[in-house]
Amino acid sequence: MARRMIRISDEAAFWALGEPQPNGCILWTGRTDDRGYGRMGPGLTGVVHPHRSALILTHGPIPAGLDVEHSCHTRSRCTLGDRCPHRRCINPDHLGLLTRSANCALQHRMTTGKPTCPKGHEKRTLPNGDRYCPTCTSAATKVWLAKDGNREKQNAMRMKRHKAA
Repeated sequence: MARRMIRISDEAAFWALGEPQPNGCILWTGRTDDRGYGRMGPGLTGVVHPHRSALILTHGPIPAGLDVEHSCHTRSRCTLGDRCPHRRCINPDHLGLLTRSANCALQHRMTTGKPTCPKGHEKRTLPNGDRYCPTCTSAATKVWLAKDGNREKQNAMRMKRHKAA
């Protein structure tokens, strides 16, 4: 069953769904998606993420090709993952614009230095300095292999590498 989006008719109703926090964040109290970001109907601003709507309501349209970035989303104050409170922040003073590549690079820098993954597993370091979670990687591989046809693809690639060696 699909979840219904919250329909917000005016700006006052939108801001009423924000809960001010001592750290200055204004947390969205409406629905959230499985990644922890707020969700709403697109009727008010044409977008479904409240943090994007907050920026549109205060600063106007978001230029094409730019992502909304949460400046309150810092390494020292963030739990990351779907439980990250900063993903629900709609305070326009905590929001900025970045290109998609710059936003991804920022997220990568924030997550690679942590000793544990968002689920709490210990990370390992690769020779190039990148960090990864072997527990989550193994679980994701098992799920992928369980899907129809993927195990056969994996075996075919293994045979091809074996013949080339």
